[in-house]
Amino acid sequence: MKILRFLRIIGLFFFIWWCSCIVFKIPVYIFPPPLDVLKEFFQDPFDLIRHFLLTLIEATIGLVIAWIFATITAFIFFIIPKLEKAMLPVIVGFKAIPLIAIAPMLVLWFGNGFLSKCIMAATICFFPIVIGYLKGFRNCTDDEILFLRSFGLKRIQELIQFRLLKATPFWLAGLKVASTLAVIGAIVAEFSGANAGIGYIVIVSATRIDTPLLMVGIFLSAFCGIGLFWISAIIERVILRKTHMDPLPE
Repeated sequence: MKILRFLRIIGLFFFIWWCSCIVFKIPVYIFPPPLDVLKEFFQDPFDLIRHFLLTLIEATIGLVIAWIFATITAFIFFIIPKLEKAMLPVIVGFKAIPLIAIAPMLVLWFGNGFLSKCIMAATICFFPIVIGYLKGFRNCTDDEILFLRSFGLKRIQELIQFRLLKATPFWLAGLKVASTLAVIGAIVAEFSGANAGIGYIVIVSATRIDTPLLMVGIFLSAFCGIGLFWISAIIERVILRKTHMDPLPE
């Protein structure tokens, strides 16, 4: 049912788009109709799919890297609260830096290849996952904390044996948020230097004023974000089912 509803919305969107181009007689170089964009895609679909898959892989690897480092960081912050108080403002400040300013530095440090794109994606994904973990670790009632204290558990034991399970819905929600951000990070990194990927398509089409190709790049980036979000949602559903936890209310 959700897929059918999604397809209806997409169909309605394309119908309104097509009607707008016809009624207002919008020039193709400003806003091309859907058929022109479709023709542009089918001129060389395999090459465009190659660019799409490259960006998707960069974003996915960046998301995995971010999850690993966010998990380690959240554990350290919880075990050493003073370190969290000292470092969290730094992380928040780093998150406030525009991505377009970070991307050229990463290209200088890690080269103009695959690695810099993955690191850029990981950089933007890191923050929401860490916050999800920390919020979940503290999602305990006073009675639960008193119960844990009665066993005389150390902080690390308390974290692994109880709080990590309580944090599961929270870091999974952060992962879903980070999945769409990963695509943004990978594409922005491609803006700073790449010979392949969705960002490359967008830059080339904008330089040539090839609006149909630019629209193809925009749609590919949207589909990339939707795909990675659905993968994260499936992972969330599987893990929560295995751990018998409920997802966070939307």
